[in-house]
Amino acid sequence: MKDFTKCSGVSVLTLGGRLRKIRKNSTLSVRALAREVGLSPSFIYQLEQDQVMPSFSTLKSIAAALNTGIGELVGDEQPEGWMVVREDARRKVVSEGDVTVEYVAFLGTRHRMMQPLLLTVPAHQRYQCDLFEHGREEMIHVLSGELLVRAKAKEIHVASGDVAYFLFDPIDSFENTTSRPARALWVVSPAYCTDES
Repeated sequence: MKDFTKCSGVSVLTLGGRLRKIRKNSTLSVRALAREVGLSPSFIYQLEQDQVMPSFSTLKSIAAALNTGIGELVGDEQPEGWMVVREDARRKVVSEGDVTVEYVAFLGTRHRMMQPLLLTVPAHQRYQCDLFEHGREEMIHVLSGELLVRAKAKEIHVASGDVAYFLFDPIDSFENTTSRPARALWVVSPAYCTDES
């Protein structure tokens, strides 16, 4: 991957570089900044070395401690971890038999309006939805296979490429009645998960 932090002899500061520069200009030590925002000094050091990516709330706390705005720390670009969740960064919140629900947690969206999940239901299996207990809207986009989606007394057949939107009745269950696995993107709004800590 090409390093775009140095283009045409002009040095462009990364998030870590901007953080270090602003911290030093504020005459705060790494330890003092860490103490003020409730983080370890090693985490601040790793941030300044671009070895870790902060959550939005952490970045907001750091910006407040440095009397600056988040925009000043991140520049014009949002960090990739706020926009892209890599496959190895997803967390399984449900693993019942072969059924899996993966939590797609974007770092920069702690107070998000929606929660995307990846659902995999193997052939001839059913998943009873119990992750969410709040009033919500839901959308399911079947990526491959087919699902029978139940919401109260309704049963809706959703095939690969189809999108179903549930405004009034929350989804009760997903069932795969075929001999092929089904995979779907499931979006819940607002985002409150009973498993989330």
